[in-house]
Amino acid sequence: MHKNVDASSLHRVHHVGAEGVLVGSRRGEVFQGPPDALEYRGCFPAEWGDVLPPCALISRVLRADRCVVHPMEGTSLLGIRGGVVGAFRARRWHPLGKVSGRAPLHSRLARDSEGWVYVPEWWANRARSEVRLWRVDPDATRMEVAHTWSPGLIRHLHTVVEDPHEAGVLWASSGDLDGECYLWRSADRFRTVERWGDGSQAFRAVFMWFTSDRIGWLTDTEKTINRVQWMDRSTGDLHTGQALPGPVWHGTALQEHGWVATTTVEVGPGVTHRRACILFSGNGEDWAVCAEWEKDGWRPHGLFGHGLIQLPAGQMSGRQVWMDASGLVERSGVFSMDLHGFMDGSG
Repeated sequence: MHKNVDASSLHRVHHVGAEGVLVGSRRGEVFQGPPDALEYRGCFPAEWGDVLPPCALISRVLRADRCVVHPMEGTSLLGIRGGVVGAFRARRWHPLGKVSGRAPLHSRLARDSEGWVYVPEWWANRARSEVRLWRVDPDATRMEVAHTWSPGLIRHLHTVVEDPHEAGVLWASSGDLDGECYLWRSADRFRTVERWGDGSQAFRAVFMWFTSDRIGWLTDTEKTINRVQWMDRSTGDLHTGQALPGPVWHGTALQEHGWVATTTVEVGPGVTHRRACILFSGNGEDWAVCAEWEKDGWRPHGLFGHGLIQLPAGQMSGRQVWMDASGLVERSGVFSMDLHGFMDGSG
């Protein structure tokens, strides 16, 4: 018999829904509910690392907590782990298919106007084989390919996101090397796509923000100094803003106003210090550091992972921003912060 757990016992938080309901996971187990009483919803198929004694460092090496869980229509939860896509219904796992890579970047899925959820392929792909964007039907009973990028065109997909100011429009972003970093716009569920950008590191995006007249992003590159970028919707002109302390993988809109984003600690000239930062902006252009933690001493990054602060999907309140941390000093697992002081200017 599985007992309810509280959010502090989770390793990842994937989604924040209505009335603060969380979807989270730990070592392959999936939970959903209010932060103080999350109910067991099922377990991914076991991987060999799951049988080892619980150890945060071993989990980091094995990437044991790398998975994505996303609410579907009704009570189903979509899950991706170890390259296997499936659904949790009535505490049982129902496999749907496989994708390249272990899982997409954390919480980088989008829903279209018909209720289908899009799953981008993200993995090392050193051979530059074809990259597919998948979609899963609203009831999480089948999956199909929405679009395919030909071999050699891109390395992988970073994100798929809905445009809140253009009905029916979805954006995807790709990377990683020069000539592979683009934004891809579709108004017909990816039957056709428009390519935006010049392929440079300036267009290497994961987190994107939107206003009625601009589309913005915070770059995700270890190769050059990261910056705030935004594109004029009417002209397509690119504007470059302030420098950032590191690559940005995660960000989300807040219910009251503005956005929160986080930097990662990687290795390269695009990382100006060894601290992962939580950033807030009320206008998308000016970003302030709200908190920061040092990367721990475990090396190399390729084995033990980067210093990460991950944000879930769903629109959160600035009074309780949920996130999870890995590879940092004095901060790990799931926690929440009140950013209201930064939002109203009182700090």
